[in-house]
Amino acid sequence: MDNTDAIIKQLHMEAAELLASENSDEFIIDSLIKKGIDRHYAEVVLENVKNDISDRKEFYKHLFGGTFVFIAGGILTFGTFSIAKPGGLYFVFWGIMVYGIFSITRAFIIFRKK
Repeated sequence: MDNTDAIIKQLHMEAAELLASENSDEFIIDSLIKKGIDRHYAEVVLENVKNDISDRKEFYKHLFGGTFVFIAGGILTFGTFSIAKPGGLYFVFWGIMVYGIFSITRAFIIFRKK
């Protein structure tokens, strides 16, 4: 039975723990090399962990930013309906709301993890 996937996951988890402990990149790479992998692969593992962290931050940025923009568009639209007289001029801020939905959708599509 091939346990390569388990070994790779373990290396990534160890690199993530060391990175969370604010160790230097060189220390993390040296720790991974002691596990029996070569320097190049240790650097790749560290970069993968950094990219995962960056992707999570971008996901939340798009998710919360899109939610805020959508709600702001809804509040602006509702505000124009509440102050306008019947038969008067209404503003629907659909562009802002569409951008909010786009940003939320983008968060789930681009940053979806398998």
